Amino acid sequence: ACHIIVRFDPLQTFVGYVQSRGRARRADSEYIVMISEDGQDELRLYNDYKQTEPGLKKRYQTEVDEPPPGITLDDEDGIDDELTNNEIYEIPSTGAKLTSYASIPLLMYLCTLIPHDGFSPQLAPKFQLINSSEGIYRCTVTLPSALPLEGSDRVFAGPLRRGKRSAKSSAAFMVMRRLIDLKVFDDHLLPGRLERGDDALDADGRGIVSVADLEPIIHIDSVDPFGSLPSGETATSWMHPIFLDGIAATALIMAEEIRVPLDADFPLIGGTTKRVVLGKGTPCIWGDDEGKKTGFALLDQFFTKLLSMTTTGEKLDSGLTPYYLAPLDTRGEIDWGMVQDVINLPISRRRPGPESEHVTLIPGLLVELFGIMGRVYQVIRVRNDLTPMSQPDENSPMAGFPTYQQYWEEKRRQVVSPDETLVEVRSLKKHQAVSTTLSRISDLSEHLPTKDMVEHLDIVPYSFCCPLPVPFDFFEVFRTLPSIIHHIVDIYRATLVHSQLKLPPLAQIRLVEALTIPSSGMGYSFQRLETLGDAVLKAITAVHVYNKFPHRHEGQLDIARSNSVNNNYLLGRAREAGLQHFLIHEATKPRWRPGSNVRFMNDQWMTVENLSYLEGGVNTALQTGTILGLCTGGPEPWASRGYEIGAPDGQNEHSQLLQPLEEKLQYRFHNSRLLLQALCHPTFRHETVSSYQRLEFLGDAVSLHIIDLYVTQYLFLKYPEASPGQITWAKSRSVCNPCLGTVSARALSLQQNMLANSPALETAIAEYLDVVKDVPYAELVVKTWAFDPPKPMADLLEA
Repeated sequence: ACHIIVRFDPLQTFVGYVQSRGRARRADSEYIVMISEDGQDELRLYNDYKQTEPGLKKRYQTEVDEPPPGITLDDEDGIDDELTNNEIYEIPSTGAKLTSYASIPLLMYLCTLIPHDGFSPQLAPKFQLINSSEGIYRCTVTLPSALPLEGSDRVFAGPLRRGKRSAKSSAAFMVMRRLIDLKVFDDHLLPGRLERGDDALDADGRGIVSVADLEPIIHIDSVDPFGSLPSGETATSWMHPIFLDGIAATALIMAEEIRVPLDADFPLIGGTTKRVVLGKGTPCIWGDDEGKKTGFALLDQFFTKLLSMTTTGEKLDSGLTPYYLAPLDTRGEIDWGMVQDVINLPISRRRPGPESEHVTLIPGLLVELFGIMGRVYQVIRVRNDLTPMSQPDENSPMAGFPTYQQYWEEKRRQVVSPDETLVEVRSLKKHQAVSTTLSRISDLSEHLPTKDMVEHLDIVPYSFCCPLPVPFDFFEVFRTLPSIIHHIVDIYRATLVHSQLKLPPLAQIRLVEALTIPSSGMGYSFQRLETLGDAVLKAITAVHVYNKFPHRHEGQLDIARSNSVNNNYLLGRAREAGLQHFLIHEATKPRWRPGSNVRFMNDQWMTVENLSYLEGGVNTALQTGTILGLCTGGPEPWASRGYEIGAPDGQNEHSQLLQPLEEKLQYRFHNSRLLLQALCHPTFRHETVSSYQRLEFLGDAVSLHIIDLYVTQYLFLKYPEASPGQITWAKSRSVCNPCLGTVSARALSLQQNMLANSPALETAIAEYLDVVKDVPYAELVVKTWAFDPPKPMADLLEA
């Protein structure tokens, strides 16, 4: 069915009109006939056909001896029942019409979708005509054994008809009616939906969510827990104390209460045992609206001034962040004295006066150095054992100069008295180098690289030191603030997406990993989970499709599966759920942040599904997939769905013949028909079972299903430090045609049990076994390009 049909050729016969008009069978379809400007005869003919159409529709549903008056039928081979006994069946749900005219092409199209290897021909239905009497024929249609049908549904004897074409069409019509009942064709008379386009449907008959308006790079409007700082009299602001080793020296001031789990593990201060803990929020008390405005203005000046002096070295605008970091006094209230002291500091510090007029430099005091902007130092001790005329230590940054004085005079262009006191200071990093969120709270921390935590020591003149009215504990939290904020946002988004989507219980840290995109530079992202996510989603979808359509062959199943797992489909489902608002995309470095690639959304949809599988196995993945709108067949476990795999069949001729193979597999099959089906090549015709193609669909390595899932899961858990690329490389070498085919033949000798009617296949298998009989598996994995076994060998193992 099409949205719009345009006919450019002139109308000549009513059959031609009906054939082109029939494609516009959708309720909203438009049928347009192009007529030349002076084509009055064409217009009159079109109006005649249009007026005749309702009556003819009724006539076509019954046998008529002759066509309606004034209508010319296409007749190439003389009179035939096909022209008068055109049987019609209308699908109630869609209005699509099946006719005996179209039945043969539809059957042929169905068979062309059946996959076939180089050892089996292109399959097609067989039509056998029997001449009952002169001009009267009966046709028997035999369907290929590769179609997963019972024996009684493979052979159909049609009614007696006048003419060969009529007999074949009527028999094909009977076959099509049965295949429609078995859901081999859908309600649009199609054996499978197209993989792309607005009309594509998933395995459950749902259309995809349009993503045509999405740009390749999108700018994300992400959720965060901070809100906008209020200015109204009734608006509430919140204060969350930040504890450093149990002492609350600072607090976050923001518009909203941060509702992250209170037991969320916050980071250790880099390279130490100091732990940061976010306290429970309490409403701020400002007195009145004017006091609130004044307080916010002071905190804004304090915060931006401190950033400018200690981090950027430049004057900054106000209102940079939706939160403020405020110092606390011993009572746990905002230390307004420190706030005012920092605000009053000049941006450009002058060199202090003589030593006698300078503040006493005690160990631990934070200072700026004259002439150096945007850096903070901590006093270690006064070096009375050194003078400016002493030679710098060989490990000092000043090594290479004969004296400290010469270094400062030549390097810094500052005059230093030979008898001035020297001070040892430690250069503090602007941003505290802490491990990432994942390594802070995950067992994977030992596998992730740790950042260099070494801060160098300097020897400086006493008069260069400009004290800062900020205690070290406050500055320790201040320079760790980016990591603290990042961690709060990570936990908040993971908690929010879990609650809003009503996901089953999942490890919070893994959910953080699943939401993090690669460009954030965190040292981890969803990519490693996504490596396994492909296999999980496709395996679960394949099982659902396999059982929902028990009479569809591998080619049809593959189309249904593809429509339910392709990128556009997943992207649409992710957009429908608003996943883009929960992505963790903020960069860890103070650089320009680009937009996020739109493909990340569908990748993360698979990642969340895979995370569910790792946390709770297939049953949890089924629950999550249903919540995410994927084609999983519902949240019910597979065992409780009543899938018809056959009851235990006891001892029969099948089980006796297949017993040696079961002993080799160390598994006893409850239904020996399934094992027999797994051994039937499409060239072998069996009366009761079809070929192995449907079973191969479940285990097909190309489609990344069962075998791929378990191999990838093994690699994922066996090598937790492996990158996504390493896992993919190892999996591609293990799950490929050479490896699967060789294991099938050498380890299990499945070719000895295969049922096939192809001498060429037997010869090809024998020749390949001669080539690989002495090749070690390790060499086979490395040199897969050098081996090419017959594809049915790998198909057997997958089935």
